[in-house]
Amino acid sequence: MKKLPNEQLKWYKHLISTLDTIETNTHIVSINEAICLLIDSLIKQGFQKFTTGRDYYYTLKVFSSWCRESKVNLVSQLSKNLLLDFFEQAKNKKKYSSYFFKELKVCIRKLLQLLFSKGLLKENLANELKIPTKMQTKEYIPLSSSDLEKLANAPFLAMKHCSGPWKNLNNFFIIRDLSILRLLIGTGIRSSEVTSISLNDLDLEAKTITIHCKGNQFYIKPQRVIFIDTPAIFIPLKRYLEIRPQGPNNSLYTDPHNISLRPLSITRIVKKYAHIAKINSRVYPHLLRHTYCSILAQRGVDPYSAQTLMGHRKAETTLHFYTHFTHDEIKDDWLQSNPFS
Repeated sequence: MKKLPNEQLKWYKHLISTLDTIETNTHIVSINEAICLLIDSLIKQGFQKFTTGRDYYYTLKVFSSWCRESKVNLVSQLSKNLLLDFFEQAKNKKKYSSYFFKELKVCIRKLLQLLFSKGLLKENLANELKIPTKMQTKEYIPLSSSDLEKLANAPFLAMKHCSGPWKNLNNFFIIRDLSILRLLIGTGIRSSEVTSISLNDLDLEAKTITIHCKGNQFYIKPQRVIFIDTPAIFIPLKRYLEIRPQGPNNSLYTDPHNISLRPLSITRIVKKYAHIAKINSRVYPHLLRHTYCSILAQRGVDPYSAQTLMGHRKAETTLHFYTHFTHDEIKDDWLQSNPFS
């Protein structure tokens, strides 16, 4: 097995000991052993991150624990009905988020495919299994217009405190961060999309940016165009380009050493300036995206146009934001459209 760091970790020790047991036996019969074999197989295929193996281990531990409670210990006991029972119970558990439930589906499908390929299952249950979907129940409360304005201007507050030998460096961060904040607020793009923008994606004459959508293989249009034809976005961007570090890296947003930013860096920037602006609610990049889409809905933007601007694969995702209207706004719409009005 490929050597990994942090071998003292509990889950990794268990994985190694189980794999050693498997090597001495000709047949893999327990579900726990099958899970360890899957992780070993994925690592050999070239897993780059140590944490990915750990995540698979702990996600599938939920499944193995349920099997143990249901007195299902052997791979041969797995069946289509048993798996459906597991997913129905997992779907109804409030502590499992929709994201975790989705990860659980992916992990178990991979496990079933491996067992079938090894001849440990007579049929490929992964192909026949129609797993229920757990809808996202978390409600996002969009930022108010006053909070958005405070966040958009927060870098100016930080600039007032810039002094001393580090003034030029601090100014670089402030100008870059101002451009990032204005882009997030004014276009609603994802943090991963911000970090994937290259200089080649910019069209300063047309004042547009080509965005490479996430999960390209699932999109009819793997790219979309966003508009920056407003001074609030365009001027900070142009100012940043004047001071952007030169180097071989073609990413639009970098650090002072011309190293690309990561999505986590964007999250830290947003949280930093939300704190400076003294915004009481929790602020993060995806909340800005939700707020932007809600504003599109409130201002009567056509749902199809909103879907295109947001880069949503499904129209239902966009339409969800059209439910963020207040009671008074819905009443106003009713009064205007009522035949007796």
